Amino acid sequence: MSLFSVPDTVPSRVLAVYRYLLRAKGHRESRETLERVLMPEGLPLANFTSKKEGQEQPEAEQGLRTEAESAPASALAAGEESKQRGMISRVVRECVSMGLLVQEGDEVMLSPGLPEAARDPKQAEALAPLSLCDLIMHSDNESNHDIVRAIAWYLAFDPQRPPMDWDVLDVDYREEVRSLSMNNSARYGQLREWGCYLGFTWTFSFSKAKNAQLIPDPTEHLRLRLPRLFTKGNVVRPFGDVLAALAGQCGVFEGGRFRRENENAHRSTPLEGRSLTRASAHAWLRLQEEGLVELSHASDADAMLLPEEEDIQRYSQVRWLGEVRG
Repeated sequence: MSLFSVPDTVPSRVLAVYRYLLRAKGHRESRETLERVLMPEGLPLANFTSKKEGQEQPEAEQGLRTEAESAPASALAAGEESKQRGMISRVVRECVSMGLLVQEGDEVMLSPGLPEAARDPKQAEALAPLSLCDLIMHSDNESNHDIVRAIAWYLAFDPQRPPMDWDVLDVDYREEVRSLSMNNSARYGQLREWGCYLGFTWTFSFSKAKNAQLIPDPTEHLRLRLPRLFTKGNVVRPFGDVLAALAGQCGVFEGGRFRRENENAHRSTPLEGRSLTRASAHAWLRLQEEGLVELSHASDADAMLLPEEEDIQRYSQVRWLGEVRG
């Protein structure tokens, strides 16, 4: 299973598990207690398990729903609780699978392999998008690389002219979405939920009557990752070196593992020369407008090419204007 194939595992539920264990004694709890705290008996099931049309429904829940239709009233309450617990149990299971948690007997705990900051309640929540992103993209976590390849693929779209919604993707890009295992709206929903939470996309709606449009824009993710790309503040670095480090840390960007996999599978078009996608270019230029970075070009240096509207901006150097975290 994976985040892509289990629609229960939206970021808010994973964060609920994470927040609880951040503050639990020894960062551990019995799985039974954790699941009962996060899904207390008696909460209305509809509030937690309703899905949009076309979303996947785990086989276990399908069976429970069929049985419930013919079950006597005396058994209904037990069945409702079982379905509720099934949802949170699947979330905990995927937290273990991605490496956020470790299970020991009947207990679960935060993984000892997490960085110290990711286990510190004072820092962990602010860093959670990066911490979860690193876990999902880790080389040992191949079961979740399907959703990462989908994010990398979506970042190749022009942020000013992206696909309108799932209906457009399913018609105009059917071959690509099928090769990404994104074969229904539920998985598109996971791309939307995780892409936005991790800072790679955001949604925009022209009106309440229309579906929200997913915009490829990694600005928020870049903003969080800047301190990891610069060991010192206010120091000029070659832009190409920074982008290479970014690709190594987060393989959805140009030159990164998942971007290359999509190119090799002919899902994404290889970039020419030292060009960036429009989504990446707009993100760097936006961070410069915000005063977080300073882009410049030395005439004797190799420049990266950032498409902007009908023009191409050339930059060979970047300076981060923030503060290095201690």
